Amino acid sequence: MPKQQETFSASASDTYLKSDAQTGRHYIDLNTAMDNYRGAWLYGQEHVRVLVGRMKAEWEQFCPVPADVQDGILMRGNVLYRQANGGWNKSPDQFEGVIRTNSGCRYFVGKTQHTFYARNLPNGHLQVVADLNIPLSHRSPSSPLVAMPQTASGGGQPSYSQNTYTPPTLSYPGYAQDPYASQY
Repeated sequence: MPKQQETFSASASDTYLKSDAQTGRHYIDLNTAMDNYRGAWLYGQEHVRVLVGRMKAEWEQFCPVPADVQDGILMRGNVLYRQANGGWNKSPDQFEGVIRTNSGCRYFVGKTQHTFYARNLPNGHLQVVADLNIPLSHRSPSSPLVAMPQTASGGGQPSYSQNTYTPPTLSYPGYAQDPYASQY
């Protein structure tokens, strides 16, 4: 049977709670929340750098979460990459984690996945995982990103533009060959 996710009816803060059929773990689906949640949001960013052999990828991980999510609740979403035109594309890569409060500051603590694509990699791609510890230092009364209509040239991935509440500056993934990185 294909993997299924079940939606639960719950309070306003966990309306987007789902269950992973494979693991049985419950989580908040940030993809659905970004398009439908109408409350306040917290968000932040972290510069992520991944080195694998001589390959290097760098990007700013953007992390929007509903402000009323309590500490310790698992959240999952797709990574948002900045486009050259100022918008964002939703990647098939995923990130997940929980909110932790430390000395009154809230942080998203978790992991992010990034996929390298190259002809010389097994099966043409390689997925790596990086740790996240993002301070959620920005707040907006509504989603910081707004979904844009799909276009024929959109590549099939959803795209977003800035809401009136401007999120931090992000960059789209950059790739480089790092001559100083060791070969694995």
